[in-house]
Amino acid sequence: AQASQASQAAYRIQAGSFSDQGNAQRAAAQLTSTGTAVIEPVQRGGVTLYRVTLPGPADEAEAYALRDKVASIGFADARVMQPF
Repeated sequence: AQASQASQAAYRIQAGSFSDQGNAQRAAAQLTSTGTAVIEPVQRGGVTLYRVTLPGPADEAEAYALRDKVASIGFADARVMQPF
């Protein structure tokens, strides 16, 4: 069972985190060439932030390559998020 869980786990790329939902939506729209961005509301210290993420590959090297592509679009602070 453990192997199947690992094969389903994939990295995600966080393009950015925004306090304004409209900014998050604009960021997601800019990322359409790299995949379908998801906006996740996250509570941080009583404030809602809107995290913009892209599904990434299961391979770590490919995930970092995708992060570099996202950064080149204008999201210099993009980072790879580990699989769950």
